[in-house]
Amino acid sequence: MDGPAHSGNEKAPLLKGVQQSKFIAFCRRHKRIVIPVAIMILLLPLLGLIALKTRHAHARNWTSPVVYPSPQGYGAGNWSAAYVRARAMVGNMSLEEMNNVTLGVVDTTSGCVGVSGSAPQHGFPGLCFHDAGNGVRNTDGVNAYASGIHIGASWNATLAYERAQFMGAEFKRKGVNVALGPVVGPIGRIAEGGRNFEAFAADPYLDGILGAQSVIGLQESVIASIKHFVAYEQETNRNPIANNGKPISSTSANLDDQTMHELYLWPFQDLVHAGAGCAMCSYNRINNTYACENSKAMNGLLKGELNFQGFVVSDWVGQHSGLPSADAGLDMAMPTSGYWNERQLEKAVDSGALNQTRLIDMATRIVATYYQFGQDRALPLGVGMPPNLLLPHNYTDAKDSASKSSLLQQAIEGHVLVKNIKGALPLKQPKVLSIFGYDAVQQSSFVPSVLFPQSWEAIGLGTQQSIGIASNAPVQNPPEVQNGTLIDASTQKQCDEFDDHLGDAQTLAEITGSKAHHRFSGPQIMRYRTKYPTHYEQTDRISLVSSFLASVFLGKIAPIDISDVTGMNLWSVSEGAWDDDLLELAAGSTAAVPELKRKLGHVPNPAATPSAPSAPTS
Repeated sequence: MDGPAHSGNEKAPLLKGVQQSKFIAFCRRHKRIVIPVAIMILLLPLLGLIALKTRHAHARNWTSPVVYPSPQGYGAGNWSAAYVRARAMVGNMSLEEMNNVTLGVVDTTSGCVGVSGSAPQHGFPGLCFHDAGNGVRNTDGVNAYASGIHIGASWNATLAYERAQFMGAEFKRKGVNVALGPVVGPIGRIAEGGRNFEAFAADPYLDGILGAQSVIGLQESVIASIKHFVAYEQETNRNPIANNGKPISSTSANLDDQTMHELYLWPFQDLVHAGAGCAMCSYNRINNTYACENSKAMNGLLKGELNFQGFVVSDWVGQHSGLPSADAGLDMAMPTSGYWNERQLEKAVDSGALNQTRLIDMATRIVATYYQFGQDRALPLGVGMPPNLLLPHNYTDAKDSASKSSLLQQAIEGHVLVKNIKGALPLKQPKVLSIFGYDAVQQSSFVPSVLFPQSWEAIGLGTQQSIGIASNAPVQNPPEVQNGTLIDASTQKQCDEFDDHLGDAQTLAEITGSKAHHRFSGPQIMRYRTKYPTHYEQTDRISLVSSFLASVFLGKIAPIDISDVTGMNLWSVSEGAWDDDLLELAAGSTAAVPELKRKLGHVPNPAATPSAPSAPTS
């Protein structure tokens, strides 16, 4: 039996029957056009692969151009008077004395991280160099300022200037001449970069604005050393590795001229324009030439295009050649130099291997910077920083009480607040607050090492372990890691003691007097501190709360009610009373303080009866 008849309006399937698609018909009519287009479409992926291969092959052959001679400083802008005085002094120096002021010397009388050579017969005492761009490091009697990236998150140029102004004054009171900061390199190309936190932002424009204000603030008291010049984007392999007599060179930042100018050089331009007196060349190579002997970077860009009038200093042990680094624009080697320390520059001038004008310019730039920023009226080198904090020493308090409000503002403005629009985040009346990351815990112990007795971020590392980290080699028998913080044996003992006190709910209830839900209130924290003072000998009202928040993260104690944290941050542990200054700042005015106290509830003295504060009103 035949199948059903098809409707006269029904079309045959594609490529079947007498009808064909309009597309195929078009292709057949215009095959001279269609075929070449089809071939091109098929070849596009292959052409892309060829382009990538060619680009990568080119990257393997990056070479930094050579730029000689090194431009001489001449006193541009407001540097003219300083250069007149510098030329008068250097003009009376011998070649040996000029050589001496260009290198670091060993000094055991102060805590300076570096001291430059002097010319005592001419009244030049040398310079004290010290870290860093986030505050005076490795000493006592100074403030801890917000890190660069925290200030970057504030987007506040006035705050950056104010921070640097107070910081520079502390450097000056400690006898420092050159503060090794601010940092605008690394710029943050690699998110995991070990030193990104020192700089302000992964944005050259913002880096330049905040960095320039930092230079201006610092140089009201000392010389600012802008760093690290240039394209210094990673810590891994930043130094050469010995490798059993077959050294592996430092990492190389390979980049073209446009990338250099639009990204990495951009912020340095702003800092030089702001009047920076010193620039530090970095550890890395740039297009396969070490930064501290890279003539294109120092002679061509910094001293040439940017017309930098100050001097260039190497990062510590960042010099890898003698005469090539001098010709390339390096003016001073730190902390010592195996290339210039035996009068090599003097001998090279005598033999004609180094042009005498280059050595004169090196010394002149250093002395001119010394005069430009009033360091001829500075305190003796490193007078406020003892060489060893473990030994009895005179205490120099470099802090200024006027910096208190700025420190608080720095802490506040760098925090980024997220607006919870339409309840997108599950944060309605939260009961637990967890803090994660390196800053979630305080430094549990502090053990100054023999290698750096003036102090260190000590974590009990041995000398070989420190060398391993510096050369990117595996660390043998590393200390235990807890919450991203390296701790040593003494710290572990403290942690074990802490566990003994807070090991179970029964002990917790005994310490706090809390109910089954084990919420820590402000008074309970205070009583715990009174009962176990050894755990909190050096904590203040803010770090005390941070310690307990960190303990929540460790799972050792019960959560703290967020309302109590707010109150505790405004409570003075040492005085057992509200901190009126912080209350006024938080309330916005003196008149609003009583209402704020009412909302926060009363936090009693630790010796008082253990009544919990009233719950804040909404």
